[in-house]
Amino acid sequence: MVKISPKEFALAVVTSSSPNLSIEDKIKLFEDAYEAVEIHNKPIVEDEKEEAAKRHKAITEAYTRGDSMF
Repeated sequence: MVKISPKEFALAVVTSSSPNLSIEDKIKLFEDAYEAVEIHNKPIVEDEKEEAAKRHKAITEAYTRGDSMF
């Protein structure tokens, strides 16, 4: 999976939409696209958080043992 920028994707969706859409429809389209990308990104973000926590734990454990980080 690839992490997508919600804002950039939503703007691209609105930009490529029909010029006949009303402003309200374009706003709704933006919101729907943004939300869809956030849902798409959620497992990726969770994995990133988990990896960061593992790295933090490893660094903390190494530091408390007095191990060199370099």
